[in-house]
Amino acid sequence: MKRFLSILMVFTMVALLAGCSKGTSGSATEEAGNTAEAVPDTLGKKYVAVFDKSKETTADAVVSELLNQVETEISLDKVDVTEGYLAGFDNEISGFSKAVMFTPMIGSIPFVGYVFETDDTDKLLSTLKENANPAWNICVEADETVYSVKDGLVLFLMCPDSNKNDNK
Repeated sequence: MKRFLSILMVFTMVALLAGCSKGTSGSATEEAGNTAEAVPDTLGKKYVAVFDKSKETTADAVVSELLNQVETEISLDKVDVTEGYLAGFDNEISGFSKAVMFTPMIGSIPFVGYVFETDDTDKLLSTLKENANPAWNICVEADETVYSVKDGLVLFLMCPDSNKNDNK
């Protein structure tokens, strides 16, 4: 009987430990590109869908539209950025004339998005993809990386796959 109880306790403890740990297997990056689905199933794809349908022509106007149309429990702010070191990238980013970042005020949420205005979207997108680091934030990592390009604008976003703020 003691042996049975000991084995039962060991299995219970293993099950509890496995249930409490967060999985970190595999890549945390999903490149969506211009692949917004009819009903986007992740937060990043929702942003891509709105970006792709937008008629706006400036980074500032597109970000305002994204913030107004994508419902999320994460409170986001927008700010103009200039060439140099940007949140979410391992090296300096250049090759754009204007960029607007949208990000939460709380630094523990793995979310950072940008809309860039550029004359060379292919070159800028390549630079962004090569230097993106979904684990830029201490102790957290973005679940997906999505991007889209149209009319001299580049959307680049690293975010959780759901719109909930699980770090409250």
